Amino acid sequence: MKRIYLIIAAAILTGYSCSDKLKDEELLRVDTVPIKKVRVDAAVKNYLEQMGTHNADDSIKIREQIIDGMVKNALLALRAQKEGFVFDSTEVNRFITMFKGQIGSDSLLNKKLKEAGMTFEDWQRDVQEQSMIGKYLKATLDEKITVADSSALDSARKVMKNFEVKASHILLKVTPDAPASEIQKVGIKLEGIEKEIKAAGGKNFAAMAKKYSEDGSAKFGGDLGYFKRGTMVPEFEEVAFSLPKGEVSGILRTQFGLHIIKVEDRRETVVPEESIKKAALNLTKSKAFEKLITELKAEYKILRPEDSK
Repeated sequence: MKRIYLIIAAAILTGYSCSDKLKDEELLRVDTVPIKKVRVDAAVKNYLEQMGTHNADDSIKIREQIIDGMVKNALLALRAQKEGFVFDSTEVNRFITMFKGQIGSDSLLNKKLKEAGMTFEDWQRDVQEQSMIGKYLKATLDEKITVADSSALDSARKVMKNFEVKASHILLKVTPDAPASEIQKVGIKLEGIEKEIKAAGGKNFAAMAKKYSEDGSAKFGGDLGYFKRGTMVPEFEEVAFSLPKGEVSGILRTQFGLHIIKVEDRRETVVPEESIKKAALNLTKSKAFEKLITELKAEYKILRPEDSK
C-alpha cells in the first residue's frame, strides 16, 4: 500500500519532464513542477472578487503573492516526496467528501473547479499534496521546535507591549450628514475654545470641557479614563495614541462631531507571559520555515521566463 501511495504522490510532481524551455501555458517551473498561468489567473480573479476590489495595484500585488505561495508549495512538495512522506488517504478522502457535500453536487463542484482552471483530478492531487506537505512540516517544524529562541522572545515582548492612554476631550456634536455650513459654524466655535486652551498651556482643559463639551464626560471635565486600542473610533484613536502625555490635539472630526483631545497619561499594561511565549514560539517556527524555503530555492532550480529563451 505504501508503494502505491508513493507512486501517486510522485505523479503529483512529475507531470512535466525537466527541460530548459517553458511551455506556453507555464509562467515558471519549479524543478519539474509547472506553475500554470490559468491557475494563477483564476486564483487572482477569485481572490479579488471575494475582497470586492478591482484595483490594478491590488491585482499586481495579489498576483505576486499567489505565485510566491505556489512556488513555496511546489518546493515543499518536492522535498516532502524526496524524504519519503506520503499523503494520508483517510484524511484526503474525508476532506473531499466534506467539501463535495458543502458544494452540493458533482456538477457544481466541477463547474467551480473549471473556473479555477483545473479538473477534479487536478484538485484531488492538490488535496493529496497538501496532506503530504502537512505531514512533512509537522515532522520537521512543529514536532522539532517546541521552545522559542531568545531573539524571538525579545521580539515578542517588544511587539506585544500593550499601551493604554488616559485622555480627556471636548466634543461639539455634528451629525455625519451635516451640511458644510453647520460644520463650519461649529468648527469656528471650537477654534475659539482651542485658542483659550492653548493660551493656558492646557491647564484649563477640564474646566473648558465642563463648560462646553456636549457629551456625558463633560461633568467629569471630559475625562474618558484609560482605554486600549480598538476601544474608540479609529480617527480618535489615531490622534490619542500619537500624542505625548500632557499634549493637546488640534480639531478632529469623527462620526460623533468635532473634538479636541488632551492625553492625560500613558501606561504599559502587563501581557501574560504564556501569551508572549506562544507568540515567540510561532515566530521561531516562522523563521525556521523561511530558512527552509531559502534552502529549497538553492536546492531546486526555478525556471523563469528570462531563463527560457
